[in-house]
Amino acid sequence: MRIRQGALLILAAAAIGSWLPTLRSASAAAEGKVAEHDSEVSADRIARHVEFLASDRLQGRRAGTPAADQAAEYIARQFRGSNLKPAATAGFLQPFTFVANVKLGAGNSFQMKAPGGSRSFNVAEDFMPLAFSSSAPASGQIVFAGFGIGAPELQYDNYSGLEVAGKIVMVMRGSPEGDNPHGRFGDYTTPGLEIQKKTLKAREKGARGVIFISDEERFSEDRLSRLHHDLNFLDAGIPAIVVTQQVAQALLSAGGSTLAELQKRGKE
Repeated sequence: MRIRQGALLILAAAAIGSWLPTLRSASAAAEGKVAEHDSEVSADRIARHVEFLASDRLQGRRAGTPAADQAAEYIARQFRGSNLKPAATAGFLQPFTFVANVKLGAGNSFQMKAPGGSRSFNVAEDFMPLAFSSSAPASGQIVFAGFGIGAPELQYDNYSGLEVAGKIVMVMRGSPEGDNPHGRFGDYTTPGLEIQKKTLKAREKGARGVIFISDEERFSEDRLSRLHHDLNFLDAGIPAIVVTQQVAQALLSAGGSTLAELQKRGKE
């Protein structure tokens, strides 16, 4: 996990109409010129500033990037040029820390133990820890829990009749309605939210860990095969990983089942 420092704009206590008319155009900002004060709101002037701040040049203004710093400084210059006073004594730009990204640590391992012997899998090739995964080790019997949805309010519960406490839960992505974000299972198919809710449900049921099956035949094409940090969900409290379809098949075969069979049963 990498910590970076960014800049936060502290707005002056002034109405929007008092500073928007004096914003400079992108070209003027580049030349370091001071905007002329104007008492009238100019739609053209505002449009130029919006165009600059939303331009490809600023690459989305992601926090911590040079482009975000450039956008923040640009707006701060407009405030200064309009003789606005900052609300904070330190000025318009206030530093703050945040998690910029996550990286794989050393020692990630995943191993299957079956009557026929043991097998170790390779990180980033066969499996990938999810960014919110707990770092604590976990072991246990694997239990297949369909889509991993426990929603009695929707009259649908993959955990009904299953004993998962102390075990590792394996779940499919999506829902009985596929990945339709507007269906009744929308909360369980929205990217990001889906794996969070399913992981927390597995933890709630007492599982020691959760394994997601990749949606893609080529693991590298699955977005979960690459670490994606979510500021709103830092630690699930249990290990959580995504595995290739081939690894899922190997794990299920050890218990006498096939992935295709369980996938078909889970969608019925």
